[in-house]
Amino acid sequence: MKFNSHLRFIVFLTLIPMMAPNLVLTSLTGQLPAYAQGAQSKSQSDIAKNDTDSADSEESDQSAAAFRKQPNLSPSELKVLEKHMKLGDGFYVRKDYTNALIEYEAVLKSDPDNLKAHWMLGKVLLALCDYEEAQKEFLAMVPLCPRNSEVHQMLADCLRLQGKFKEAAREYRRATKYDHKNALAHAYLGECWRQLNSLGAAMYECKRATRLDPNLVIPHLILAQCYQASRLAELALLEYQTAIDLNPKDPTVHIRFAYGLGKMEKWDEAIAQFKEAIAIAPTSSEAHMGLAWALGSTDKLAEGIKEARAALAQAPNEAETHYTLGWLYQKKGDNQSAVTHYRLALKLSPKSPRYHRALASALNQTGDVNGAIAEYYTTTQMRPKDYEAKLTLHSLISTKTKTK
Repeated sequence: MKFNSHLRFIVFLTLIPMMAPNLVLTSLTGQLPAYAQGAQSKSQSDIAKNDTDSADSEESDQSAAAFRKQPNLSPSELKVLEKHMKLGDGFYVRKDYTNALIEYEAVLKSDPDNLKAHWMLGKVLLALCDYEEAQKEFLAMVPLCPRNSEVHQMLADCLRLQGKFKEAAREYRRATKYDHKNALAHAYLGECWRQLNSLGAAMYECKRATRLDPNLVIPHLILAQCYQASRLAELALLEYQTAIDLNPKDPTVHIRFAYGLGKMEKWDEAIAQFKEAIAIAPTSSEAHMGLAWALGSTDKLAEGIKEARAALAQAPNEAETHYTLGWLYQKKGDNQSAVTHYRLALKLSPKSPRYHRALASALNQTGDVNGAIAEYYTTTQMRPKDYEAKLTLHSLISTKTKTK
């Protein structure tokens, strides 16, 4: 079984705008209800007007009406909602996503049109890898601010993370339509085209993003992968180096470079980049996890497990950390420990087909055929085009039938 470093790259692309809970993007911040805005004094109706100036008259009237609708709550009830919001933000900062989810849902129960609560709940669900539910939250925001570029961008991210690249591309195009200077949306659109093997279109969008924002790192990382796919290793390395030059103190850029080097099987250089990321940010769970992947890929399993445990110490509630440790234990032949960590990963992120598939493999190797069949079946239901999982499932069922 091979550790999927590429998924971590995709998640990274989404989580960039999710780092701080109160960093609701500029054009969205002004559209929050008054009690959620803090010192901001802009009225809902004024915001609705600004948001829909360029819309058709009918659409403008509908959108403005949505914004003018204030929650029918008393001042004391509004204070309770504000308390829930602040608690949710605090939990989010501490990566306590379960409690953050509870607080934001409490806000939406009393105020279903609360933009910030939808926004933050969507981000929490993204962090929990529950992309379908996150999609619902951002989709709920579209009627409230139909021409907000960032909302369409986050909706597109949810679709992309479900592998729905065509649908995601449509939303990214809408994001760029409503803000043609949205360099991130152009970069992410390029990522969709890359996934759809339209490398020319992908490189076009990424180069456009770099022209819009010469200091933006993400399009260079996507361009690097495009060049790798085109077997232009030197150009790929140049793009990775450009990303490093743009932000040499960002551990995440070193991590992405390291993953790229790993895909080129330049393991010594990859390990060096992961270590550089750790030197910059010793508590970075992703850096320790990436180093664990590189060490595991070069069969340095004891060292890899040590690094994975270091990652686990920093992020005990991150599903991917448990998955990585499970992968290392499985490579070592300790399938029972692998099962334990895969189950923990699924407890934290139950809708990941990759985790179900990994658990199925480990269960099969422990001799638990019934458990393996159940997990492979779940995998095929979540990912119908996973033909390898389907073949393994049919083989296990056939073998079991013959032995009866």
